[in-house]
Amino acid sequence: MSRHVANEFRLELENLLPKNDDTITKKDGSRRPSVFRLQESDSMFGFDSIRSLIHQCCRDGDVSLLRSYLNKYPDYVNSPDKDDMTALHYGTRYGNYEVVEELLRRKAIPTTKNLDGDTPLHIASKYSHGFTDICQITNEKGEVVMDQVDSERIHNTSTEKIIAALVNANAEIDSPNAYGLTPLHYAAMKSNIAAVKKLIQLKANVAAEDVNAMTPLLLGCVHGSQEVIRELINANSDVTKRDLRLNTVFHIVALRGEPEYLKMMMDHDPSAAILALNKENNEGKTPLRMAVEGNHPQTLKKILELEKKNKQKWMIREKDLIHFAAEKGYLEIIEALVEAGGNKNEQNSEKTLPLHVAAKTNQLEVVKYLMDDNSREATDDYGMTPLMLAVSHDSLDCVEYLIEKGADLTVVDKDERTCVYIGAKYNALASVEYILKYLNPPKSSKSDMSETDCLQMSIASRKSLRNINENEKRTMVNMADRDQNSPMHIVASNGYLEMMEVIFQQSQL
Repeated sequence: MSRHVANEFRLELENLLPKNDDTITKKDGSRRPSVFRLQESDSMFGFDSIRSLIHQCCRDGDVSLLRSYLNKYPDYVNSPDKDDMTALHYGTRYGNYEVVEELLRRKAIPTTKNLDGDTPLHIASKYSHGFTDICQITNEKGEVVMDQVDSERIHNTSTEKIIAALVNANAEIDSPNAYGLTPLHYAAMKSNIAAVKKLIQLKANVAAEDVNAMTPLLLGCVHGSQEVIRELINANSDVTKRDLRLNTVFHIVALRGEPEYLKMMMDHDPSAAILALNKENNEGKTPLRMAVEGNHPQTLKKILELEKKNKQKWMIREKDLIHFAAEKGYLEIIEALVEAGGNKNEQNSEKTLPLHVAAKTNQLEVVKYLMDDNSREATDDYGMTPLMLAVSHDSLDCVEYLIEKGADLTVVDKDERTCVYIGAKYNALASVEYILKYLNPPKSSKSDMSETDCLQMSIASRKSLRNINENEKRTMVNMADRDQNSPMHIVASNGYLEMMEVIFQQSQL
């Protein structure tokens, strides 16, 4: 609780006092709001008020005032608030060991649960009280200052002492809450390394499962730190354990891209690691595939190294990984897969190459890496080349590059459609305009071109047009498919007015 909220809470309690109460005065005799003190007459307070005062003492760590209240109201030691939180819950929440000690001495019940089913041991494991909990307080000059309580927390070891005290008082160390979470689950989730170490030392069950079949190690891999994961692994946590989605810890760290976590688990038990790396989750994905889909090249390389070391044939087991990476533009992933034995010209079920996919999605750097003499004119099941697919999606960068590198503009697909026809059909305005201007460059512009530019254009033209004559160049804009539909027919039927204008203008040249 912040100081601001705590002060408001205290002021509200002080308003319950009669106005003529002489106990609330400054040393000079003037009245002022102050910390509430136990009064001679408490008949004015109801059950809720007394309980609230006791709980506030536990938050503040005020053992002296707590003793005063409990001496007078001993039956309130286990009284819950509206959230079923008891004094012991609040004492553990704020890391006040002396409060916890006093409450346990007065028979506070350590197995009491709040509305979420959390016991005080859950709360102690969930919240750490180290340097990160120090409040930053600024003075009127904006300078950061610390009060005595804050300074003491720098070296506070209350977490370990509270956990030990609760367990010694017969707290259930593996008690599940409403979600099946044990104290060790909480400690792993919150990277509370002090709690993790203490609970493991006290023989907490590292194999406990929550309602989603998640163990502390699985949750630690999702939310925790490397130190927490190391402690859980050293405590012989099962690295092959799967959650309800059939994910192992390797799936989780692969998707998150945590190569150091992965290496730690691989080094701990290589044989178990290989077993886990071959497992698929409920989506049919292995850790290797999840590293690819998450675009984590360093994590992927760690997995590929282990695969190679154990003579695993990932390229037989895993299909279309390079296709996926090509579509997303994950160049480093593709390079790692190819270096590990992957085939950059692998065909999928539709005879599509990774180059086809990269060209379609305008992944220029990937296209540059993948294209070679074997793939430049490769066709899929529909007779589509990489250039045709690039045109169909108006991927102009790739269209320009493929033409520059000699992609054949005269090739037709299985329906006898040219690149121009395909671009017109899909209203790929920029690509069609580029191709038509490339086929029929303005004569006046040639005089403005350098000798080098003219030479490069001539070479690219010879490669792309395969030396077709000038008449064929001009008539390509009107070349029909096997049903005798021309590009103009198709754009007219679809109402592509701008495309009609581009085609008409070029047909007049």
